[in-house]
Amino acid sequence: MKITSIRVWQVDLPLSKPYWLSGGRLRFDAWKLGACEGVKVPNCVGGLTKARQIRDFGMSVGWQMHLEDLGGSALADTAAIHLASSTPRENRLASWLCHHHLAVDPVPGQGARNVKGYATPPSAPGLGVSPDADRLGTPVSTFH
Repeated sequence: MKITSIRVWQVDLPLSKPYWLSGGRLRFDAWKLGACEGVKVPNCVGGLTKARQIRDFGMSVGWQMHLEDLGGSALADTAAIHLASSTPRENRLASWLCHHHLAVDPVPGQGARNVKGYATPPSAPGLGVSPDADRLGTPVSTFH
């Protein structure tokens, strides 16, 4: 497949409910010292590839992990649930879906959704969702 163009959107998804984010870096020494029982691996560490690298390291040392997005849309939640579902059960503590805090859903009715406390990734190719371009708005850049 040859890519002929790439469209980039700036997605402004206002929150419908307030939320609080805490920052910080993974502290590998905290795990070694027994100061924590689990580690949170969000997508915001540099994307899904970096989150997977951290997850893979965590699996190799026996971490239990929260694998989730941090304040994103159902697109980001779905990516995180794909990562979580590919993680062995003994290394998973939980995942949190945060898209319900947003006022706009770019993939209405699609993606990983909380159904009675469980989220399952879509089985369609890729992330398994098709964003609604009208909900994304006008691209801020287009590359040909």
